[in-house]
Amino acid sequence: MADTRIILRIDQKTRNRVKRAARLRGVSESQVVREAIENQLAAGSHATAYDRVKQARAIGVARGLPADLSADSRHFEGFGR
Repeated sequence: MADTRIILRIDQKTRNRVKRAARLRGVSESQVVREAIENQLAAGSHATAYDRVKQARAIGVARGLPADLSADSRHFEGFGR
């Protein structure tokens, strides 16, 4: 399959992130952008709620709470009242 060229505009912060990722991985900036687009499209097509929360890095964000909060029934006392 032949490649197709597209043109897009990105802000300078995103451009710097793409350049840095390419440099760190030793690949072209185009490769970084292609992979990011492919990953985004793949994640959106079959993503579960868990996948989306994991992608948003929202799992395990509670700080200062007991490690067994979801497993120990003592923590459920009064819940839902």
